[in-house]
Formats: sequence, C-alpha cells, structure tokens
Amino acid sequence: NQHTIEMAISSGAAGWAVLPCCIVKESYLDASCSVQLSGDSTRYHVLCGALAHRYRAQLVAEIDQRITNRYVFIAGGVGVNGGDHVVEAMGIDVEVAAEEREATQAQSVLAT
Repeated sequence: NQHTIEMAISSGAAGWAVLPCCIVKESYLDASCSVQLSGDSTRYHVLCGALAHRYRAQLVAEIDQRITNRYVFIAGGVGVNGGDHVVEAMGIDVEVAAEEREATQAQSVLAT
C-alpha cells in the first residue's frame, strides 16, 4: 500500500489507487498510538482511514464484499501532478486541487 502510493507520487502519476490488504499500524499511525480494538474488521477500517488521511485520499469507497473481505478502495493524487481535466471529470473543484497541489509541492521542498 505505502510503497505503491509513494511510487505513484514520486513518478508523477496522474493519481493512485489501492485496495489495502495487510496494513501495518506503524506505517500510518505514530508509534505512541495504541490500537486496542476488538475485531479485525474494525481495526482494518480504522487503519484504512489512517492511510487515507496520511496520503490525502480523494475517494474512499468499497467494492462488493463477496469478492474479498478487504473491500475498501482508496484513491487520490488526482490533480496533484497536473491533469486538471481528470479532476473536473471527478467533480472536484480545480481551484481547490491547484491549491492542494501547491501546498504539497511546498511541503516537498521543505522536506528536502
């Protein structure tokens, strides 16, 4: 999940999408965060939310649960590397996407 998203971002892809399976808590939550939830399904959904938040997902949806018990679909990055026409087709405000793109680029500059 993490590797796929980061590879898409670093290569300048028009977007990314994952169907998370095995989610390691430490990849998306601070080490000081203790996850004490009963039930694998609840834990899975919380960690999918953490993943979506970390990578600023633009879509969190589900596929048919008869296909797999890991049915949360997460996508984002559209408009971050250009491609505003794709953003418009998804019904996302292009100006907001441009502002987010600029903020992401500024964060990247600060991180280096």
